[in-house]
Order: sequence, then structure tokens, then C-alpha cells
Amino acid sequence: MIEKIISIKNVGRFENYSATGDTTFKRLTLIYSENARGKTTLSAIFRSLCTGSPTYILERHTLGITEDVLVQLRVEGNSITFTNDMWNQTIPNIKIFDDTFIEDNVYSGCTVEHEHKKNLYRFAIGEEGVHLAEEVEDLDEKIRNINSLIRSNQDEIRKQMIGSIEVDDFVALGQIDDIDKVIQTKKKEIEALKRAEQISEKPLLSSVHLPEIDFEKTEKLFSKQFEHISESAERSVKEHISRCLDEKGEDWLAYGLRNIKEGKCPFCGQKIKGIEIIESYRMYFSEEYVGLKAEIVGLNEEINETLSQEAILKLQEIISSNNSLVEFWKEYVDTEFPTIEFEKVKVIWNALKKELDNHFARKKAAPLEAPLSEELKDLIRTYNQKKKEFEEFNTIIEGLNKLIGEEKGKVEEANFAREQEGLQKLINVKIRYSEETEKICKDYQELQSEKSKLETNKTDARGKLEDYTEAVLRQYEAKINESLQKFGADFQIVEVNEGYHGGKPSLNYCIKIKNIPVELRSPNDDQPIPCFKNTLSSGDKSSLAFAFFLAQLDQDPNLANKIVVLDDPISSLDCHRRICTQQQIGRLCSLAKQVIVMSHDPYFLRLVWQQSTDKPNLKTLHIFRSGENSVISEWDIERETQGEYFQNYFCLIDYLEHGQNVRDLHAVARCIRPLLEANLRMRFPRQFPRGDWLGDMIGRIRGSGTGDALNRLQPLLGELTEINDYSKNYHHDQNPAADICPITDGELKTFVNRTLDVISGVLAGRTT
Repeated sequence: MIEKIISIKNVGRFENYSATGDTTFKRLTLIYSENARGKTTLSAIFRSLCTGSPTYILERHTLGITEDVLVQLRVEGNSITFTNDMWNQTIPNIKIFDDTFIEDNVYSGCTVEHEHKKNLYRFAIGEEGVHLAEEVEDLDEKIRNINSLIRSNQDEIRKQMIGSIEVDDFVALGQIDDIDKVIQTKKKEIEALKRAEQISEKPLLSSVHLPEIDFEKTEKLFSKQFEHISESAERSVKEHISRCLDEKGEDWLAYGLRNIKEGKCPFCGQKIKGIEIIESYRMYFSEEYVGLKAEIVGLNEEINETLSQEAILKLQEIISSNNSLVEFWKEYVDTEFPTIEFEKVKVIWNALKKELDNHFARKKAAPLEAPLSEELKDLIRTYNQKKKEFEEFNTIIEGLNKLIGEEKGKVEEANFAREQEGLQKLINVKIRYSEETEKICKDYQELQSEKSKLETNKTDARGKLEDYTEAVLRQYEAKINESLQKFGADFQIVEVNEGYHGGKPSLNYCIKIKNIPVELRSPNDDQPIPCFKNTLSSGDKSSLAFAFFLAQLDQDPNLANKIVVLDDPISSLDCHRRICTQQQIGRLCSLAKQVIVMSHDPYFLRLVWQQSTDKPNLKTLHIFRSGENSVISEWDIERETQGEYFQNYFCLIDYLEHGQNVRDLHAVARCIRPLLEANLRMRFPRQFPRGDWLGDMIGRIRGSGTGDALNRLQPLLGELTEINDYSKNYHHDQNPAADICPITDGELKTFVNRTLDVISGVLAGRTT
């Protein structure tokens, strides 16, 4: 229990308070204080003591004071202090109902905001629920923290990777063997796609063929002989031609031999019979011989055309084109490409042609001579071997063209964007498994794993919280409506449930008046509607707030260990709810460890005091002004709340018993006249109507006749007149300078005794 407030310095109105007298708190402690004297300050101190937050105290630092705040309490026999802006110990088992509770949890300025619902939720679900909620929030916080780490990690990963790939997809990439080679292949494919049209239009490799030469026919021709042509005849003709004619001599002689007529020479007309040379001519220029020569010429022309300059240039063009195509296709087809060295072919070609030309020249000159030389035969074998190599080359070309065709097909079917993404993916694979990135990705995977565990734990914790909350809120709703009914409220709350607006749990509910739901939110200018603000009176709102508070206490399994502080629980309640509030306080006294009630209404506190069945454990205290300082003292609630008559009477008694140290002398003097007025009015209510002052009463007594009830008071006229003349000096209605009118203790004491004697005499006279 809170046992005593030992001292408060520089907090609100408590500039320098130190406890004097018996101000010990008990199980039920009632504290009376006029407004603005310190009730709210005490609530703030208790709230700071409960929460450990220094703000509640520091924000009430006494204005104009620079010295530090100091609060010292005694709780459960221990001294607890607030110094250096902190408590040396906190007391978390305090429940406080005050304006702060209402503004934080229920409404503020007649409006209910989402923040109120969030705070009310935590209040409503109690300590166990708060523990479950804090577990969820703690997991939420851990998830937020790990998400922050994940985002930071993701940023690091994004710096490494390329393209628009998601981080999770990047981290999940599988490792690929020989990734550099795979990347190079993909780059070639993409390069091919960039030149897709060129690839599509680029021709295949061409077959390369050496011209076909009938060397068997050539060799046969060069070896051809005639038996009827003697060697002497051929020699004679050739010698004659050599001696007498030029290189065209043979043609000239053959032409002349064909034009011999009548046995005469076509050139000189002489008879040629018996001339030996003419017979040699006839033998040499026979039809077979002429045919041989023609055959030689024909074959020579045929070979010359086959091995012509145009033919070798065409071959060169094909080989050069192939070599150029090979350089192109090497970039896109991963295989070996054979090539033909044209210069080597040209050497063989030219050597063969030259040797054949020489042979044909000799053959034409001597058709029956000039067989093929061994050199020419070697050239023919070399040429045939090269031709065979060309055939083998063409077989390879056929396979290469198949691969090239496949590449052309890929180009036609491929999608450049997709292949580019594929390359990016391969590059990302290489980056992903670099030493630096591998470590970052491993950290990321560990963070994701930890996050997954936290989210699973959060789901489980939230499920427990929701199950618990569902049961608690049903009971909470019932308890609230039970309290509202006792308060005589004509409304109730319905649909109490848990919400998660903004990610934080909140308490949602509706107000229902006469079975009609009422909005909690305030109306806007364009849509005036009935709502919490304009349908509930101040008393209704206070009753609702108090009902929320009481309902939570009713569900608190540890209420027996709680200190309940109520700061003006009836400040805005209607009069007819005072009894119900008193009953609720009485009920709390039997359940809680300690109840502290503070109020500006002494008669409400008297009601609580009267109904208490445990007076030994009840303490009444009073906060009042002493100079500029608020102080706490014992409070005689019975006497202070008996009414003005008894208050004035006991003021005079206290003065006589304790002297001027107890009361202000002017205040004592001001009690004399109203005490006499009240006494006379109580004894003679018909004769002294309400509103008569003592002077009016003296006048009525003086004017009373025989038989009049007031006539019995005439012996007291002198005394009453003198007392009245003395006391009126200290009342503002008759003396504007009443506060500074001189007064002495001896004179005052005399008139106090005379006043009490008059009262005693009147009473005695009445009873006799």
C-alpha cells in the first residue's frame, strides 16, 4: 500500500510540502481538495510511480522555480524517492482513473479517435492480455528490425546483380559448371540474334570442284601411231618444211596436196608423177594423219578451255567466298572449318597447263612424236590427288552447311529479349557465386530463415491473443453494460471486438441508444449526423469512461494486489449517479488492496465515508492552501460536512481550545454572526424567515409584544446587540475593510464566549 506522502517539492502547487501530523494513508483513503489545489498533481505522481515515466512529474514542475523536483513516499515500509528525474523504485500495481485515463483511452474533447481505441484495447485486455499483446508487438518489432536488415542486405545484393531480376530469384540461382564458357556461347547466340537478318540471308558454303580433264584420252592421243606412215617419209616432209617453209608450211603443203588435179602441181603446173617427195607428202598428209592432227587440236582446245583463265578465276572466286563465309560462320557455329589455300591450287593448275601447252605444241609439230613426259604424268597425278581432296572437302562442307542451317533456324525462331534475359541470368549466376556475393547471399538466406521463424511465432502468438481477447472482450462488454445500467444510462455498448487498423490492435465498439446505433466518429460539415459527440451528455461520457475502468478491474485476477486511485470519479456525473458511484467504490474496497479517492466534493466523500463498514481502515485527508503552498493534513470529515451551523460552532470551539495558532482570527470572528443567525432561525423558523440577518432578528425581538414567542428573547437584546456590533466589523457586506479591521485575541475570545453563552442560554430556555 501507499502509506504516506512524506514530501513533495516543486511539483505543481506543492512548492515545499513536508508531512506533519498523522497523514498516513489507509486501505481506504479519502482526500478532499478544492479544484486547483493538487488532486491532479497527486494523480500525476502516482501515474509516474506506476509507469516509471518522469514526464508526468516534470511537466508539472512548479512555475518560476528552478530547483529540482523531489518526491518522497513511503510504500510497504520502504522509502521511495523521485530525484534526478527518476524513481529509485516503481510500483506497477497502481490503477488510476482520472482525466488522463479518459483522454488517453476513451475520448478527448468529446471525440473518439483511433488512438483512444488502441489504448483502451490494452487497458481492456488486462495484464495477461497485455503480456500476450506485448509478445506479438515484440515479435513485430523483431520482424521490423530484421526486415530493416533484410532491406539493407537486399541493397547490397542489388549493387552486385544486373538487370531487373528479383533479389529472391537472384539468391535462388543454381550454380552452373564452366559458367564462363556457357556465357561466351550465349553471347555468340545473342550476337547472332543482333545480326539475325544478315545470318538469315548469308549463303551456305559452296562445293569446290577442280575441272574434269580426261587424262586417259590425252595419254592415248599422245601415244597414237600409224603403221603405213614411214618414219623416213615423215622425216623428209619435216626436213623440207624446215628447209623451205616456215611454221605454216605444213598447212600450206596439205592445202596444195588437196588441190592436185590431173597429176599436176597446183603451184607450178608440172607433172608430179614419180617425184619421191610427193609420195612422202601423200603418205604424211593422209586422212588418218590429218584426223590425228585435228584430234590433237581439238583436245588441246578442250583442255585450254577447261584450264582457262576464266575457269581458274571462277575457282578462285568460290574458294575466296568460302573462306570469307568461314570467317563469318566461325562466330556462330562452334566447330572446325577447313579451308583451301588457293595459291597452292593455282601453282598446280598453272604448272599442269603449262606442261600440257608445251606437250600439245610439240604434238602439233610432230603428231607421231611427243609422248607424255614423266614430269607431266607427275603433274597429272598431283592434280588428281588435289581433285580427290576437293571431293573430301565437299563432304565436310555438306556437314558444315547442315550446322549453319540449324543456326539459321535458331535465328528465325529465337527471341532477342528472351535470349538477352538468359545472358543476364548467366552473368548473375557467375556474380551470385563469386566469393563476395556468396557471403552476402548467405547472410540474406539466414535473415530470411530467421524472419520465417519469427513470423511463425507471431502467427502462433497472435492466435493465442485473439482467442484470449475474444473471451475477455465478451465479458468486458457485459461488465460495461452492467455498470451503465446501474448508473441509469439509457445507452449501451455493442459489437465490442478487436481490430487491427494500422497494424496495431484496437478496441472497436458501437454505442446504441434506444436500439439505434450511433457513430463514434464526429460528423463532418457536409454530413451532420448523430454521433458520440452530440448524443451523449457529459455525465453519460463520464459514466462510460468509469464503466470502462470498472469493467477492466472486475476482470483483473490480481485486483487483490492492486492500488486503485480515483481522481474525482463524479466530477461530471449527474447527481442521481452519486449513490451508484459510492457503491462501486465500496465494492472495490472489498476487492482491491487499497483504494484512494480524491474529490472536490466533500459531501460525496462523506457519502463514501458514511457507507464504509471498515472505519478503522479508513483515512480522510485534506489538501488546502497555506500561503502559496499546498499542504496535506488530517480532515475531520464528519464535522466539516455537517453543515454551516456545525462548522461555525466547531470553529469557535477549536479557537477556544487551541488558541489563535489554529485559526485565522478574522475567520473566527466571521463565524459569530452566522452561528447566532442559524441558532435563532432553527429555534424560531416561523418568526425568522430565511434571509434575515442578525440585525433584522434583533429588530423583530425588540418589537415583539406579550404573548409573542420572540418576547422571551428580550432579556438577550443587549447581549445580542453588542455581539452583533462587534461581529459586523468583520463582514464585507457591512465593512468593506473587514479584512484589515484590527482584531485582538483577548477581545475576540470574550465575544466568542459570550456567543456560546447566548446559544446555551437560548437552548436552555427552550428546553425549560
